Amino acid sequence: MNSHIHILIISESTYGLAEIMSGYLRFYSENKIKVTISGKNKVIHPLAEQVLSEDGIEFEPNNLAKIATNPDVTIFINMNTTAGKEAPTAFKNFNFRNPLQPSDYDEILTDFRTVREEIKKACIQLVGELQLV
Repeated sequence: MNSHIHILIISESTYGLAEIMSGYLRFYSENKIKVTISGKNKVIHPLAEQVLSEDGIEFEPNNLAKIATNPDVTIFINMNTTAGKEAPTAFKNFNFRNPLQPSDYDEILTDFRTVREEIKKACIQLVGELQLV
């Protein structure tokens, strides 16, 4: 795997899904991928942090980034729901559902766990693709 891979996750979500994806990308790449999150969220949602910790992953806070100041970015990941379908190959779009829609705590936690599993699959696939390069 190229040791100079830098992924910038663009997300305006406050659900913590970008933070979950960041944790699994680093985990599955054995910390060989640099991951930065660009968005308005400055803290991780407590339930996002909890579902990460259930797999033994500790969230590492990322500095917010601006695309223009990151010339070393290899792949851009858009996690916004308004993601365009036509994107360059170095641009991946993911649209995971909002795990905060139910009103019951147990249902919300279950939804976070379900979305976490979807994110894990996407991360495993992406890291696998990057190892082929």
